Amino acid sequence: LQMSSTISLIKSALEYLSLHLLRRIEIRYRLINSFILLSLLPLLISGYISYVESSKAIEEKTRTFSTEMVKQVSKNVQLRMAQIDAESENLVLSDRVQDALADVADGNEMTRSAARQSLTRTLLDNYGSFDFINQKYILDKDNNILDTQVFAQLTHGVVGFVRRAPDLHGRPYWGSYDNGVGQQSLGMLRAIISKSSNKLIGNLFLVIRPEHFSTIFDDVDLGNGTDIFILDASNGKVIVWPNRKPFNATEEASEATLIAKVAHSMQSREQSSFVTFTDQGQHKYFAAYTQIPGTSWFVVSTIPKDRLTAEVQSVRNKIVLIGVLGFLFSIVLAYIVSRSISIPLRKLVGKMRETCKDANGIHVENATSNLHEIEGPDELGRLAHSFDVMQVAISQKIQQINEINASLEQTVEERTAALVSREQELRTLIENSPDTIARYDRNCRRLYVNPAFGEMIDGGVPGMLGRKPSEYPGGQDVALYESLINEVFATGENTQFELKWPAKNGREICSHIRLTAERDGAGNVTSVLAIGRDITELNESRAKLRQANEKLERMNVQLQTLATSDPLTQLPNRRLLLDRLRHASAASHRTGQTGALLFIDLDDFKTINDTLGHDSGDYLLQQVAQRLKDCVREGDTVARIGGDEFVVMLEDLSKDRLEAAAQTEAVGNKILVSLNLPYQLASRKCSNTPSIGVTLFGGGQQQSVDELLKQADIAMYHSKKFGRNTLHFFDQLMQDIIEARVTNEIELRNSFENKQFQLHYQIQVDSLCHALGAEALIRWNHSKRGAVPPAQFIPLAEETGLILPIGQWVLDTACAQIKAWAHDTLTRDLVLAVNVCAKQFRQADFVAQVQSCVQRHVIDPTRLKLELTESILLEDIEATIATMNALKAIGVQLSLDDFGTGYSSLQYLKRLPL
Repeated sequence: LQMSSTISLIKSALEYLSLHLLRRIEIRYRLINSFILLSLLPLLISGYISYVESSKAIEEKTRTFSTEMVKQVSKNVQLRMAQIDAESENLVLSDRVQDALADVADGNEMTRSAARQSLTRTLLDNYGSFDFINQKYILDKDNNILDTQVFAQLTHGVVGFVRRAPDLHGRPYWGSYDNGVGQQSLGMLRAIISKSSNKLIGNLFLVIRPEHFSTIFDDVDLGNGTDIFILDASNGKVIVWPNRKPFNATEEASEATLIAKVAHSMQSREQSSFVTFTDQGQHKYFAAYTQIPGTSWFVVSTIPKDRLTAEVQSVRNKIVLIGVLGFLFSIVLAYIVSRSISIPLRKLVGKMRETCKDANGIHVENATSNLHEIEGPDELGRLAHSFDVMQVAISQKIQQINEINASLEQTVEERTAALVSREQELRTLIENSPDTIARYDRNCRRLYVNPAFGEMIDGGVPGMLGRKPSEYPGGQDVALYESLINEVFATGENTQFELKWPAKNGREICSHIRLTAERDGAGNVTSVLAIGRDITELNESRAKLRQANEKLERMNVQLQTLATSDPLTQLPNRRLLLDRLRHASAASHRTGQTGALLFIDLDDFKTINDTLGHDSGDYLLQQVAQRLKDCVREGDTVARIGGDEFVVMLEDLSKDRLEAAAQTEAVGNKILVSLNLPYQLASRKCSNTPSIGVTLFGGGQQQSVDELLKQADIAMYHSKKFGRNTLHFFDQLMQDIIEARVTNEIELRNSFENKQFQLHYQIQVDSLCHALGAEALIRWNHSKRGAVPPAQFIPLAEETGLILPIGQWVLDTACAQIKAWAHDTLTRDLVLAVNVCAKQFRQADFVAQVQSCVQRHVIDPTRLKLELTESILLEDIEATIATMNALKAIGVQLSLDDFGTGYSSLQYLKRLPL
């Protein structure tokens, strides 16, 4: 009940205010007041909202821009750190540094001094050309600087830096470095791990000038008074700042509030943030910072808040000024508008009254009475009656008009909706297209640019409208671009091409441009639409593909070269030689011309390798290769087929085989002379001789390459057999001898395994024919050739090594015979002589073999006599005498056979226990 009475009271008050109080005021005054209120109120409200929203928007953009800027700077800093890290990694893994540190740790004083000097030279070689490397040291595993000329204060700073560095398991540690004299620099420490033991053997320490990282800031567009620098959160000091302007961020960075927030972010592992802080002068700042991974460094960007809000405050003042001017203008405008409404309204009321007085009878009385009833103190009341009079006629006309309007409105709404929908679709496509879209007039000036195009250029859309491509952004192909636009205007034909042009931050973009002519209703070209698609990545992929193909071709060439060349001498290898020999042999067979193959082997090359080292041996082989190439024609082939073996192939010799042999012998003698000249190996000269075997091919004869190489090889061994440093031609007798030797070797091995050997005993008597002893003689009972004497198979056995098992068998069989003879009175005193060759006597365990054989058969050792050849005395006489004394100690008798056939001295007979 109380609520209803309150509502009724409010309604009554509003009704009194609207129908009685306000209607006492003329309409023109009401209009003036309403106009002023309606124009000022939105202006003030919108001004206040714009001020607040602008402040928030500027702060949010500042947050976004500053955060992205410090992240980008952080990435650029990481890239430069990665470059320095890659250089240092190659250095610490090099054998030069690893070996030098090993010498420092384990060598003597002289070795350590040389190692320190080597490390100092290594640092200068690797970092001497880098002006941003201020200091560079290598420390041993105990963190002692190996450069003894370093000042003590620097040594103290370096050691302190190393002790602060945590163990990063081989990754580099970065931190700020104070050299002890007030200079703040950047330090990098990398542990040096031994590649052999995987243990710490030292550290590499580099001091980098801050200016090396300061240049990164030169590419950063700060603006608005923004300061950017790198802060070390571990000590609160600024370590890197821009070079291009006086640095004023040190005091800001030293504020305890900012340092505390950055330190808190490092402790909470928050890599980046945006904060506000107040300096000692109560000035507010915005700060964005991000941590450089793996360090205690933060990239910090600060901007004073008053610089951001200065522009907003200026806008606010302008809004106030505009509000005052709007107030004055609204008074004038309201007065003019109110008069323009009230004067015609009065005239209209007069006309209405005249119209009502002209009406007939009852209608006029009713109209007059009604007019007095509704007439009020304002103009509206006086108009009400007049409108009632015309209501009927007007309502009929309105009905007709409404029907027509309804039909027209429906048609207009349908067409308008279709046009709006189509326009919206086109606008959405253009505004959101990733392609660049621009419209040009006949002067090649831009009439329209879509947002995607504007984002790629400094200055955006406003900076591009009304300008030619040559004016902005420019580039090397703009002349072609404008000529093609003019060509489309002239011919009306569409075209397309690729264009390179500069975008933001100096980046070059390659676009595929399609130019389309736009025509009016008469078919005339009014403008040209240019649609471009970014194909930069496609071009880069094409370039990478070309580079990859070129690299692959180079690798194929290298692989082909490696497959056919000797890596040491760069001569053709066996594979290429065989291929050329096949072609040369086939060509010689067709043409009838003769070719030659010279097989060259260096005499005693193993001695050079053993005495002077393999490096000297390799250098000698290289010199031999060059000398061989100098001895033959340009079209001839010189190849190295392995070790110290070379092959020279001569082609297109005379068709007369004897004349071709003479030509080949001349080349061979030339090679002998050249290879007999001294070789300079390191600091000494050395001599070496070759053995050469020659075989001819062609001249109507067809032979395989394997046969030719085999024949040349046989001829070469024949040269070695006849004293070396000679040249021999292959003939069939050599082949027969070699084949017979191989056959005999196989049969000899099989015969020993099949126990086809037998001992014969030749009796020894005195002048009265009394038996004194016997000599054991071996015979080979060949299945086809019968008993083969020793002279025909013992030399072969010595060459193949079969002489050792055969000699052991002879000794064992002879001891068994001595034991058998011991049971007969006629033979028990006989001494049995057994021949021993030099190779058998030189065995380390020969004395033990003899003693074991004597003990195994349980015989009197004095009944065994070993006959030694004079050749045993030619090598190491002292070792020979020692072995003979050991045999004499067992009780075995010794005798010397064939003395005088060699070159041993008679003085030896006095020392030998014979």
